[in-house]
Amino acid sequence: MSGAFNRCRLIFLCAFFSLTAQAALAQSEGWFRAGTGLGDTNKPRVAIADFAPRADSAKPHSSLFTQVVRDDLQFSGILEVP
Repeated sequence: MSGAFNRCRLIFLCAFFSLTAQAALAQSEGWFRAGTGLGDTNKPRVAIADFAPRADSAKPHSSLFTQVVRDDLQFSGILEVP
């Protein structure tokens, strides 16, 4: 009975070490990176047009909305907003 236990334990240890070695190799390759701001200085430039209000009473809201959209896109760091 101890021979079968030792054999099972050896198989388990070999499988464990091979899986951990594969995981370590996959992490060390570093060929796949995801995220924003990875050092790419060529950001696409996007022009944001002013939102045109249909009524004079909506002018302050329109300018506020335009400014919020511009600020959010600038803050994202993905696009360059002139």
